[in-house]
Amino acid sequence: MGFRNRRTSQPGGQDSQLVHPDTLHTWLETNYLLQTSDEPPAFIAVQTSGWRTGPREVLEKLFDPVSADGVAPSEYQMRLTIKLETGDKRYREVVNGGMWIGSGARRGAEVIYDAYRIN
Repeated sequence: MGFRNRRTSQPGGQDSQLVHPDTLHTWLETNYLLQTSDEPPAFIAVQTSGWRTGPREVLEKLFDPVSADGVAPSEYQMRLTIKLETGDKRYREVVNGGMWIGSGARRGAEVIYDAYRIN
């Protein structure tokens, strides 16, 4: 299908978090633009929303990029719904026509997503 290439996030994205004060469970929402690694590159708009949950002591570490880098993704859950959209003819059938879900992991100051298309 050709959609398995590397994609990088472009400057100018936005994210917001609502943190439950007792549990530190966090509602996440993001908006950003991905650029594919093929030539010429395609651009894909991304919107995500979902929850990051787990033990409070683990979630505390995720708020600090230095501490977050030492937390294994198996110690917490980050589950998302994902909306993808592109005008690029190489990707629009796969990207625009799919229902997407995902999981994420914090790596230092970065967040890494695995996205899955549901048929």
